[in-house]
Amino acid sequence: MTFVAFDPASRRHDVPSHPETAARAEAILAAFASDARASSFPLLGPDRLLTREEALRVHTPRLWLNLENHARDEGALLDPDTYMVAGSFDAARGTARVGLQAVDRSLEHSEPGFVVARPPGHHATADRSMGFCLLNNVALAARHALDRGAHRVLVFDHDVHHGNGTQDIFYGSCDVLYQSFHLAPHYPGTGAVDETGSGDGQGFTMNAPLPKGTGDAEVRSLLANVFLPAARAWRPDVVLVSSGFDSLAEDPLGGLELTAPFFGEMVSAFRALTPRVVCFLEGGYQLDEIPKAALSEVHALDDPGRFPGGKTRAAPVESALRGALADHWSL
Repeated sequence: MTFVAFDPASRRHDVPSHPETAARAEAILAAFASDARASSFPLLGPDRLLTREEALRVHTPRLWLNLENHARDEGALLDPDTYMVAGSFDAARGTARVGLQAVDRSLEHSEPGFVVARPPGHHATADRSMGFCLLNNVALAARHALDRGAHRVLVFDHDVHHGNGTQDIFYGSCDVLYQSFHLAPHYPGTGAVDETGSGDGQGFTMNAPLPKGTGDAEVRSLLANVFLPAARAWRPDVVLVSSGFDSLAEDPLGGLELTAPFFGEMVSAFRALTPRVVCFLEGGYQLDEIPKAALSEVHALDDPGRFPGGKTRAAPVESALRGALADHWSL
């Protein structure tokens, strides 16, 4: 059965005037509670806080110490976008920890899940918290899956912003395949087509920077003709989704034009590869729309439909990405 994971203590990480506010998670949880199917999903909470040793699987002691030093501050800024209040450190640790538990449950029972993760994570690099993110929830989950015996982890990132932190952490790794589409030019300025990995990780980073206004049809073609063929060939043991809903058409920090039902369509495509799919909330700031997209994803996790595929309207980046990956994948 599909499950939902959430740390109630993440409500304490909140500055109401900031885009990344506790109201985001509350809107999603309220939508789940009022939905006939999602309301029956088990709700998983953290058994404890993430430890320093667990964090250091992907992060440096410097990053951890910086968070520790601000753990009791009110209104600290780690960068112009990234805040901490007195509850933030524990919120980040609880959210990251419940993400590891979600991976355990998915691996042990072949169940999919959705982690309502706050603060989000995909911008946090090995050494730096940034872009609203303190710890990298998906990177920690991917490393945990590998430590638990998974051999191939796929991370699919559909946030409007490139997941520079996740890319940074696994750029030289051949056991994590990172796939991202994102708006470009846009924050944080990474994620070019020719960023394909280094060393043993060459070919295991796939970036599709998309122009403003790109919609469902172009992304559908990108998935059908580049991302999914590589994913099928690789046969991942587990799929982790960085579920950024700021790629919705209505998002104030976005610029892509995706519709809420399309998020379920994308998740269905990866759910067809394995039942071990865990989604992690990343961005998304339009409070009326993100619950619709989140519901679309959990419905697809629980009862995946058929991904239509097809070259309905190819994104301009598609041929460039094929060329950048030609030495590594038959696409």
